[in-house]
Amino acid sequence: MPPTISFLPVKDLKIDLKNYRTRETTNEVDAVHALIALRPHYFWDLMKSLIEDGYHGTENILVLEADGKKNVREGNRRIGAMKIIHELLPRAKFEIPEDVQELLNNLPAAWKKENESVPSRVYPELEADAVNRLVRLTHGRGESAGRLNWEAIARSRFNRDVAKGNEPGLDLLETYLENAKKLTDEERERWGGDYPLTVLDEALQKVAQCYSFGNAREVVDKMDATPGLAKALGPIVHDIGTEVLHTRDLRNSSWGTKYGLPTPPPKGSTGGSSGTGSTGGSSGAGTGGTSTSTSSGGGTEGAGAGSAGAAPSAGGGAGGTTPPARGKRRPTALDDPRSPARDLKRFTPAGTTSSKLVNLRDEAVKLKLDKTPIAFCFLLRSMFELSARAYCLTNKIPQVHIPKKKGDKPKDKSLAELLSESATHLIARRTDPTVIGKLRNADTEIKNKSSILSVTGMNQLVHAPNIIITPQQAAIGFHKIFPLLEELNR
Repeated sequence: MPPTISFLPVKDLKIDLKNYRTRETTNEVDAVHALIALRPHYFWDLMKSLIEDGYHGTENILVLEADGKKNVREGNRRIGAMKIIHELLPRAKFEIPEDVQELLNNLPAAWKKENESVPSRVYPELEADAVNRLVRLTHGRGESAGRLNWEAIARSRFNRDVAKGNEPGLDLLETYLENAKKLTDEERERWGGDYPLTVLDEALQKVAQCYSFGNAREVVDKMDATPGLAKALGPIVHDIGTEVLHTRDLRNSSWGTKYGLPTPPPKGSTGGSSGTGSTGGSSGAGTGGTSTSTSSGGGTEGAGAGSAGAAPSAGGGAGGTTPPARGKRRPTALDDPRSPARDLKRFTPAGTTSSKLVNLRDEAVKLKLDKTPIAFCFLLRSMFELSARAYCLTNKIPQVHIPKKKGDKPKDKSLAELLSESATHLIARRTDPTVIGKLRNADTEIKNKSSILSVTGMNQLVHAPNIIITPQQAAIGFHKIFPLLEELNR
């Protein structure tokens, strides 16, 4: 049966509480909060566009009608934004950015009347399968089709819930988010929609080898019944989420000793069958009678339902593995909270603002990044703003927008604009390919609104009450953008 095309009142549309992008929620306010946490800039930029330009008639909402309700299957961000604009959801429940709030305060009554209904394609309940196919095809085309691309979690949820696929990594993550007691609300919401799930899937395959399990599914199904496994999986899930544990780390056969995992057998050894294949389960290298190790430490939670306990010590191991010697950790690792201070110590700013920059640099070096990541980022942002404005002044790069209409006042350029123009200017003047590559990477990171040390990310640290940052995230972000700070101060 073909869908009907009609304009439906925003107030009659129900936001999807089981959106594949996010964890399942119980009400529309929580559902919109989850969408905002996933990509704050996308949501608020969308709302600004809706306010400034109105709702485009070509942007159909995909609606599945069931039990007398009109459930949104595609277009939840747009309907969430529209409901806040129309005050169908309490604005006080959301941390609305100042520029968006100003637009809302000055919203003409005519706008609400003109945009109280939106174009919708309405399918009957019998066409649910057809709607699912459309949703999958829409996001399969990516952002070029005008949609925010699905993250790995959304694709896995769709595969598990609709295609009935096997997704052990997703199941483990959702169990962890449900039971971990030391996660912040921001972490819980963000990881529920944006998490390195492919890294977790690969880690589970490695864990399967350690315990002589056939595949990753067996790891998740047996974690609560296997001594020490749930306590090991909790820190693994957490470290992947905070970008402490990466795919490259999993290539080291001893990576699991930090978490108290048994050492996997060398290739070619004989014994029980242990799967190294995909989540569907394929047999691989065997292992003999490997025993789980005991763990000690302080307070990191396990992944199993209701399980919480001590994290394995960094030197914990199994099967006779010798703990890493003290002082052998690579001091130059990108996620090492000590490494930014080392780089800043050799940072020697020049120019008219050098005195204040030196003071900021010295204060940043004195901070313990593993203890004060937010304070460190505040100082770093100040250093970037001083440097960008000084560079623009020296190189005669305008710091205001020239008015387009007579009588309009000049408007100051944002820090993001100043840094982008400065980076472009620097790239045009440099000849060293290595330096140019670093500048381009830094420029990309500064513009990447989802990055914690982009200009948007640093502004969120100032204005948003629920944003957090880990020392490892701060260290990684610092190394990506620091080359631009250096070049601005040559």
